[in-house]
Amino acid sequence: MKQPEHFAGIVQGIFTKFVPTFIVAKSGIPGQWYPTLLSSELMNEPNTPPGWLHRQNQLIRTFTFVDFSEAFAFMTRVAILAEKANHHPEWSNVYNRVKIALSTHDHGGVVTDYDTDLALQINALLK
Repeated sequence: MKQPEHFAGIVQGIFTKFVPTFIVAKSGIPGQWYPTLLSSELMNEPNTPPGWLHRQNQLIRTFTFVDFSEAFAFMTRVAILAEKANHHPEWSNVYNRVKIALSTHDHGGVVTDYDTDLALQINALLK
């Protein structure tokens, strides 16, 4: 969908009741735009822990810290929780950011109570 520059931003219209809120973002092609889902409230399951998104059968959250040392220390604390629960996240770290994706592989790669419980424990580390 080709849109003028001023079109970038949140799009809401008459059909908001039926169509989720989108943010319009540039694609990899100059001058091309595509809608990207923005509203997590519209897609999250009711029991999704605060701060987490429920996407593609995973609970996903990105954490940002002051620096790499804080991010790595957080990952170490999460690793201890995950090991105790025998429930290991998929994650990545780039400098001060840690992205965690939780799903239960033993149940077909879907979100279960194991994921929700671990997400809540991870949230508690930030308090």
